[in-house]
Amino acid sequence: MLIPWLNAGKDLYMNGVGNPEDIDNAWKLGTGNPRGPFEVYDVVGFHVASHIARNSGTEIGKGFADKLQEAIDAGFSGVADRKGFYVYDDAGNITGANDFFKQ
Repeated sequence: MLIPWLNAGKDLYMNGVGNPEDIDNAWKLGTGNPRGPFEVYDVVGFHVASHIARNSGTEIGKGFADKLQEAIDAGFSGVADRKGFYVYDDAGNITGANDFFKQ
């Protein structure tokens, strides 16, 4: 159930519906869940997420994997290094959105 949920967030982002912060906020407000898909991508890490997206068999998945690879090359990989779709403090709390992913 995790992969289809993450894919839904990815598809919304890649189709220009919203940026990760907007999509996460809509998800959390609509469902009452504590985290949106992009917060979970940050926990999973960009290396794993990139491999999953690249092997999805879809063009949108490959495009998302390419975007994640650009982020990895720029030094972002998720909560582990405190820079993913969000920026984190030393305790792992979100301090803001990462402008790299604004559309």
